[in-house]
Amino acid sequence: MPAPPPRLVVIGLVGGIASGKSTVARLFAEQGAAVLDADAMAHACLDRPAIRAAIVDRFGPSVVDGQGRIDRKTLGSLVFDDPPARRDLEALVHPCVTETMQARLSELNAAHSHRAVVLDVPLLFESGLDALCDTVVFVDTPIEIRRERARLERGWDAGELDRREKNQRSTEHKKARSDSMIRNPGSIEPLRAQTRELLQKILTEHA
Repeated sequence: MPAPPPRLVVIGLVGGIASGKSTVARLFAEQGAAVLDADAMAHACLDRPAIRAAIVDRFGPSVVDGQGRIDRKTLGSLVFDDPPARRDLEALVHPCVTETMQARLSELNAAHSHRAVVLDVPLLFESGLDALCDTVVFVDTPIEIRRERARLERGWDAGELDRREKNQRSTEHKKARSDSMIRNPGSIEPLRAQTRELLQKILTEHA
């Protein structure tokens, strides 16, 4: 009998804001891994009529833009400094993201098209999606690099990154719960080499 195909290894990716998680995910993809983007799934979930209606019911009609879609910027401003409101929003959106993530993982498992899949999930531990992972990788990036990247790419002032990270688990908590780490020095080639080596190590360990 032919040997069964290798099972799909699920890699969770965590790190602080502007740590380069999406870049690391792209580098994993260069090595043949699939990537599932939770942000893209969350945006798609906002377009589901039932979820859109529930959000409008909870947060009011101001969160709807001129095209009848949820205005993510307006919605974000409403929940940013309001933990109960943020939890209400997460309760509406996270189940949809989890359902979508599980469906895509099932499709990838059935297709046997990849050896590994990376879950690029900003709130991996907070959402409980780490339960789907075989291993979790922490992207370790110096705070100075992260603040400068946030300034250049997002237009944030010096304190904005710190304010936003107060709404997440600390980077130390994420690091402590991770199985391995990639150090991001801010240049691509060392990052690419680390990603390649780590993926081979993970595939060997989970063969």
